[in-house]
Amino acid sequence: MPNKSLESISNALTSEQVFLEFLNRCIDEICGRKGPAYEVFKSSANWSLEEFKEFTKSIKIFFYEAVTKHWHKDELLENLDDLESSRQQLVLECLKIRKDEINVALQRDTCAISGPVLEDFDWSLKWVMGSSKLSSLREPLLTVDFHTSQGREKPTSISSETKPKINTVSLELDKQELKTLVSALQKAQDVLTSWQS
Repeated sequence: MPNKSLESISNALTSEQVFLEFLNRCIDEICGRKGPAYEVFKSSANWSLEEFKEFTKSIKIFFYEAVTKHWHKDELLENLDDLESSRQQLVLECLKIRKDEINVALQRDTCAISGPVLEDFDWSLKWVMGSSKLSSLREPLLTVDFHTSQGREKPTSISSETKPKINTVSLELDKQELKTLVSALQKAQDVLTSWQS
């Protein structure tokens, strides 16, 4: 970890259970959920807001680098030499349990660099029964909402909110437009499949 005063900061969290909770909140923030809040942890530790931010940032950078650089145990311990051994073991256990989750979040952020990423979609089918001018019109229309997002902030930031902004793109398609869309998506899938093989 980058700062040699981190041992005294981490020791401010006297309870190992509180320290473990703090580590999990840091990982939650990397994964796009709510991170550690100063108000929650200040009662368990005697540290300033600046120390809290510094320690949070250092822990998040450690987890980020440990996963992206595939550190082995010796490298992990070398980068945790600022902490006492019991705290090192808690960090290692936490990393072991949640490494896959961190990896998925980082891959998702990397994929999002190139542009919007599809998060989810909703669809509904309606029948247009006609209007005063076209009383005999009966046509099915498909409404599709694509929910897309951009990547999250890098874990080196101190902000407590890393959720991606969700944008919704809505389409209303008749039968022919739907066939065209499905055909285009199948072609895109075929291209991706050929790249993977």
